[in-house]
Amino acid sequence: MKQRISLIISIVAVISPICMMIIELLTDPELGEAIFGGLFFGSIIGTVLGFVSLIIDKGESTLITTFSIIPISMLALFLLMLMPY
Repeated sequence: MKQRISLIISIVAVISPICMMIIELLTDPELGEAIFGGLFFGSIIGTVLGFVSLIIDKGESTLITTFSIIPISMLALFLLMLMPY
């Protein structure tokens, strides 16, 4: 049961940047700012959900670990790109 919940949370973590980008595209008139802002905020939400999924799973499933690490790596890339500024 815990593994199923963890899998659902990790899938939501992977999908959250895409959903957030679509929401930003519908609300923000500037295209570039909406895409990058939506991906950034979605990856923050995905990172939180990914950590929750990793804590629930405790390393039992590699699929859940992989799905949870995707938004965490996206956030790390965004933060590395912001470092010079």
